[in-house]
Amino acid sequence: MILSPPRETYRQSYTIRILLTLLAIGGAATVYLIGAEEQSAAAPWIAAAIIAIDVILWVVIGKTLLTIHDEGVRRVSITGMKEIEWHNLKEYRYRVVNSNAAGVHAGLIGILVMAAVNRTAGGRKATSNFYLQLVGQDGASLWVTSSFKGAYDAIGTILGKVHDQFRARVASEIAGAGAAFGPLRLSAREMQWKEKEPVPLSELAYAEIAGSTLQIKKSGKFLSVVSVRSDKVPNVLLLLEQMEKLGVGARRANTVDPLAHVRS
Repeated sequence: MILSPPRETYRQSYTIRILLTLLAIGGAATVYLIGAEEQSAAAPWIAAAIIAIDVILWVVIGKTLLTIHDEGVRRVSITGMKEIEWHNLKEYRYRVVNSNAAGVHAGLIGILVMAAVNRTAGGRKATSNFYLQLVGQDGASLWVTSSFKGAYDAIGTILGKVHDQFRARVASEIAGAGAAFGPLRLSAREMQWKEKEPVPLSELAYAEIAGSTLQIKKSGKFLSVVSVRSDKVPNVLLLLEQMEKLGVGARRANTVDPLAHVRS
C-alpha cells in the first residue's frame, strides 16, 4: 500500500471532454431539429438528456487523478483506486501514436480538436499520444495515457523509476544467458526473435520504434528482422537502451525521454 504523499500530481486534460462536448452539442442539435420538423414533443427532452449526460461525463472525467509517490503510482477515478508499487511491478507496455493520425480517425471534429491542442504546445510532445500500461506481479494493470495533462513528463518520470529498478537485473541477464523481453531474447552477442535463428548483434544496422512499430533491421537487408507493434514487446524502451549500449543504435540521435528511440 502506498502511504507517502504524492511527489507529482497529474489531472485530466480537457481534450477528450471538449471532443465529447462537441459531439453532444452536435447530437442534441440534430435531435432537436429533426424533432421540430416532425413536431415531436419528446425531441427537446432527448436533446436535453444528451447535454445532461455530457455534463455528467465532464465531471466524472475531471475526477480522475494520477499521482506518483516514492513507493509507486496511483490512479484515482470515480470507479475506484488502482495503485502499483515499484517493487511489485512485473513489466510495462508502451506505445506512441501520432495525434494527427488519431484526429483523422476521429473525423472532422477530431482533426479540429487535435489542431487546437497542437497549437498550445510545441514539438513532438504536442503531436504524440502516449499509451503506457504498467503491469503488476498479480496481473493488475494501470494505464497512463495522453488523457492526462503533462502525460509526457509523467511517463518520463515513471519510466525513469522503472528502468532504475530493472536495469541492473536485465544487464546481468544479458551478460549471462540472455534477457527475455517477451518474444525477444537479447544477449551480449546476439538477438533472437521468437523461434527464428539468433542474429549476431554485429549484423544489426539499427533498432528503433518507427511510428508505433518496433523495427530491428540487419545491415544490407530490405526487410526487418523484427517489425511488430511496440507494446507487444514488454519493457521495449529498456530493450532499446540496452541494445544501444551494445552498439545497436537508432538511425538518428535521440535524447533519453519517452520519445527516445521513437521515429515519427
